[in-house]
Amino acid sequence: MPGNDEKSFLGPKSRRAPTCLYIVLQSRGAWWVDREGKSLGPYTTRDEAESGAFHLIAVFGDPARPTEVWSRDDAGKIRLIWKGDIKA
Repeated sequence: MPGNDEKSFLGPKSRRAPTCLYIVLQSRGAWWVDREGKSLGPYTTRDEAESGAFHLIAVFGDPARPTEVWSRDDAGKIRLIWKGDIKA
């Protein structure tokens, strides 16, 4: 496939698994955690939803994949609040 060989200007094909994203969002007056298209919740507050995201990572996280948690800040912008690898 073009772009995936060692001499490509795009560089070598990544050997790392894709990042698993946990996105905390508010919809219809409730807070939710979206994990790869599956919504989990509802939660009553943003803090509760963020804690829920970390609980889901602890229980269901894949140690072979990097993980990120994104959430709204007080100004309403989506921010990366945690990034890392899960310990097996």
